[in-house]
Amino acid sequence: MTSVPDRIAADLEKEILEQRLDSGARFALRTELIERFGVSANAMNEALRILRERGVVNVKPGVQGGVFIAQPPPQVRLGVIDLWFRGLLVAGSEDSDLVGSWMYCGDQPHDIAFVKGANGKLHHFAYEIDDWSALLRAGDVMSMDDVPIDFGPARHGITRGGTIYFFDPSGNRNEVFSGGYRTGPDFRRITWTMDQAARGINYTHREIDQAFLEVVT
Repeated sequence: MTSVPDRIAADLEKEILEQRLDSGARFALRTELIERFGVSANAMNEALRILRERGVVNVKPGVQGGVFIAQPPPQVRLGVIDLWFRGLLVAGSEDSDLVGSWMYCGDQPHDIAFVKGANGKLHHFAYEIDDWSALLRAGDVMSMDDVPIDFGPARHGITRGGTIYFFDPSGNRNEVFSGGYRTGPDFRRITWTMDQAARGINYTHREIDQAFLEVVT
């Protein structure tokens, strides 16, 4: 069962998203939120702690204090699952020409990737494993079980991690990877342009199969 602080945190997170408040804007006073939700100070403190850990709010004490917006990331809705993400980007010739976005919600290089298409298209889900040896072992298992391999083993320039891409029975592309950047709320956005795409995707061979960007679900 979801706890009271978890429910409050989820409600406040949704409200912050809907209001599209700027980073640094005051959201509310803690006392106002306690009265509004009709809960104890301890329950509200725990809800705010959850939001602080997610990088959604900052809480400042004193007369000029309160609950302030930290860096609200964009939200991606998949079915009934709400995921908060920040990301590494691949752009075209113009800054506004977004080709793809490799996005993360924890501290690993990415969890999911989308590329340009009608309504946006899923490129792949990403799963981190221990190291390069584990990655090669994953490749062995895929070969033994006749899993369709899309690309790899190889190394990305974009994330600096080792990688293998494969297709699941539903036709979705998935990735297992090891190593690479460790991310977080203060991780700066990295932008790669299409003239660097081959090196960014296949760092060693510096070449890319166009189907890698075109086959999406």
